[in-house]
Amino acid sequence: MTSRRVLAVLPVLALSMLVACGEETRPEAADPPQKNELTFTKPDGDTFTVVPKKVTCGPSDHYESVQVVKVNDFDKSSILLIDVVPDKVDGETFELPVDAGDEEGAANALLFYSAERAELDVEVSTAQEDSSGTLTIVRAGCDPAMLELDIDAHLDSELNGGTELDVRGHVELGG
Repeated sequence: MTSRRVLAVLPVLALSMLVACGEETRPEAADPPQKNELTFTKPDGDTFTVVPKKVTCGPSDHYESVQVVKVNDFDKSSILLIDVVPDKVDGETFELPVDAGDEEGAANALLFYSAERAELDVEVSTAQEDSSGTLTIVRAGCDPAMLELDIDAHLDSELNGGTELDVRGHVELGG
């Protein structure tokens, strides 16, 4: 191609690029997947979702000598507590029930959910003896506070004869 032809084509290309830049040709982006969502299923099949919002690090509520990664989400009628001992569980997958500790100190990991409202009166945890399924701590740490976990489990009631729940989801906070 001669230099005259190149010079003649350049303005046409530049004009077509300017016109194309003004057009909206990209499809709308899909909503990103929810990273922090736990879906609970009641025995009747109804579901509800809990979205954890904040992770911190500090002494265990029961064993001050042990540092734990914590998620404490409260509202008027429910509580979600997650305590993870990062030095012991980072990268681990647990078959439930998980040993959450004893009078000697916190151990491993615990997920506890409690609700008191008209349609649901429940206290369940990963430590109850008839809980089953898996809890995977993908990563956990205190500098900075971070927690990533996956859960697919049946959570037994902490109340005698109480309601049990299934839970599935992924939590990724901090870091």
